[in-house]
Amino acid sequence: MHNSPNTFATINAFTVNSNNVFEYTASFSANLDLPAKVTFLKRYFSSVGCPYIQNNNVVYTLETLSGKNLSITLHNRKLQSDVLMTMRFVRRRKLDVALVGKFMENICDLISIPEVRNNVAQTTIVPKFVYSVHNGHNILICIDSCYYEVQPENINDVICRYKKLRKGYCESALNFFLNKSYIYCDIDGKIYRHESIDWETDSVVLRPFRVSVTFDHLHFAKLVPSFNESSTLLRDNLKKLITNKIFGLNVTECTKVSACLLPQEIVTFADGVSYTCTSWNEQMRNNEVLSPVELWCWVMIYEAKDEHFARKCVKIMQEIQENTGIRIGGPLYLPIKGDTKADYVNVLSAIETKEVQLIVVLVNESLNKPKNLIKRMCFVKYPIPCHIIRAKNVQYDEIYDETLRINAKLGASLWSVSLPRFKMICGIDTYVGFDRKTPPACSLVANLGDDTVQWYSKVAFCEGDSFRRYIKEWFVDIVQKYKELNGYPPTEVIVYHTNNGLPTQEIDTIYKELRLDPIALTIILVSGTKIKIFENKEIVLPGSIFNNVINTNFLNFALMSSATCGSVPATLHYTILKHNGNTSLDVLQQLTYKLCYIYYKKMEVSEMPAPCIYARKLSKLVTEKIFAIPSCNLDMYLYYM
Repeated sequence: MHNSPNTFATINAFTVNSNNVFEYTASFSANLDLPAKVTFLKRYFSSVGCPYIQNNNVVYTLETLSGKNLSITLHNRKLQSDVLMTMRFVRRRKLDVALVGKFMENICDLISIPEVRNNVAQTTIVPKFVYSVHNGHNILICIDSCYYEVQPENINDVICRYKKLRKGYCESALNFFLNKSYIYCDIDGKIYRHESIDWETDSVVLRPFRVSVTFDHLHFAKLVPSFNESSTLLRDNLKKLITNKIFGLNVTECTKVSACLLPQEIVTFADGVSYTCTSWNEQMRNNEVLSPVELWCWVMIYEAKDEHFARKCVKIMQEIQENTGIRIGGPLYLPIKGDTKADYVNVLSAIETKEVQLIVVLVNESLNKPKNLIKRMCFVKYPIPCHIIRAKNVQYDEIYDETLRINAKLGASLWSVSLPRFKMICGIDTYVGFDRKTPPACSLVANLGDDTVQWYSKVAFCEGDSFRRYIKEWFVDIVQKYKELNGYPPTEVIVYHTNNGLPTQEIDTIYKELRLDPIALTIILVSGTKIKIFENKEIVLPGSIFNNVINTNFLNFALMSSATCGSVPATLHYTILKHNGNTSLDVLQQLTYKLCYIYYKKMEVSEMPAPCIYARKLSKLVTEKIFAIPSCNLDMYLYYM
């Protein structure tokens, strides 16, 4: 780790005066036209509306919602007024766009809006902020330093014209709303648009109106070379917005914490070719993959009318062999006449699975293809890795990327970084599906390679104490697999556990009694704490590290791994729950950064360590797609990527 000289962070944290703020009440009634998938709504509500709150050195979280409560009421004691907020929109469901606007209006009612300048007509100033509520008479409102002037006619125009949604998912409606909204910032004179919704981490990010995330404690940080007038503008604007007696909020004094920058990793391809970078898309196309898998026995399934696309796809895959180092033979072409589930069941059932390495299915996105059925049959009934390609993506660049992903799914290493020897690294994730009848899935993804990358996975449905039982069984299994592959056991197992709303103390209890003697065990809790880091040109350097950003009993740090320009990237928080090995904190931080380099779906540094992303994808596959446990014959494949 290399410390940047004379560099530290100025953090503006907000404390809560719990005497005269909002109190939390709830009503238990479902307000949906169709039967609600309440399990998902509760998880969504907790992640969006009720993050953790730190008050009097105690970290609280919202208690588990019971019944069918989908709405909350915020009551301001001093104003004697209520604000009702109802979570009525659900991912992957139809949505009236007006609900999004109404929800934002309710949120904005909580903020003291400054007066509009006289020379600006038909304009409302809305601050960029993050909010959270808790049932212990606490509300935390954090507001950024910029004011945003929003022309409401743009939003109203969207709501009025877009009365009915076309057949599709909630993502389409929300993205439509975001793309039609323009925001003017009177500080830099630029016009901004909303960014996006991050469905992969189950968080909704709407800038500049609101940012809703799960976090333990929120900070606004400005990275400066010295503590001078750099933070004056930030604090002045904050005081204008939140030092209002109505809300009972106070701004604490600035807290200085050390900040340092981790060195970039060296990405290695075949023949020892290496680059020091944070994005290697161009380098990937100019070099062979690190350890390719030869593909000789595979099947291409397609509709008869798409035969041209199928053969074009195979032709491109074979043309890029010299560039990638991947050897690909001709497939068995299996056309189907129809597009029903029965047609796919018949053709998949007819495949002799003993020698087949891969099944590729070419689908037409314009039709409602049974993708989940295909995955269930390939992963559960006939254990073969499968890969689905959209017919409209049959172009050279797209097929090039698809070929790399296929190689990764079959167990190949596309590239690598130097990993510490004799240490096994795991990612563990638990995920609750949409349907209450489907129990939560717990997944484990471990790297069995000593100084290479070789993924191995396990997944199971977990209810009650079964999670602890599976964890113990899996650790015994992966240690044995590591020994079989390398000829010796690991000296230390390092686990990254993705936090999905459980209190830190509860997760700590799960691992407290877990022992792997004589193998050392390190447990690192990964949560979505957001820290906003700015430099003069609003370019945040990847690899930024903040130590002990939260005052807890555990050693912790925050890492901003991915690069960005003009916006604030995700900065994840890591808490070390258990550490009985000899690996130093510096090495653990650098290792965490290294793992962000080996997510094989993107040729750039990811926001989260690769084992955590893979484990989440496996959990979601089981709970949302196939509703069953995949065959153990696929444990050595990245079939869920």
